[in-house]
Amino acid sequence: QRAAMAYYERYAVLAGDVKRPGHDPAKAGYARFRYYAVAAEAEIYTSAELAARLEPLVRDVPWLPELRVFLAYHAARVDARRGLALAETAVRVAHEGRGKVAHVPTDEGMEWQAYRIAAGCAKFLGQKKRAHELAEMGIAAGGPSEAFEEKR
Repeated sequence: QRAAMAYYERYAVLAGDVKRPGHDPAKAGYARFRYYAVAAEAEIYTSAELAARLEPLVRDVPWLPELRVFLAYHAARVDARRGLALAETAVRVAHEGRGKVAHVPTDEGMEWQAYRIAAGCAKFLGQKKRAHELAEMGIAAGGPSEAFEEKR
């Protein structure tokens, strides 16, 4: 995991260096996202630390749905209200990015995954009707109904 993190960090630095040919902030942002995804798997950072580190990345690469979903997930583990707001924004970004050619690979499931986070936050906040609506929209966006069972 540490070797993967080192690779993604180096790639982010190389892709983000404006003096280098092929400079691409989208590729640098995606590499940093992958770095933090591996760090999360290795439990190097808490969700609060990850959310704090991911926010500047979202400002730099606001169109990257994976990054927004990842931020929403970790923010929701700390504060459900903030997680709900971030997940709803991630839904919009993922939906708007559908079918567009991206500079980096984009998972088609980002929209329904964002709906899943939003539905979970709404349920946690006692907004049962909203949670049910979000779960239904997540299923309509291609999510498996099993992923939303507990959210409805």
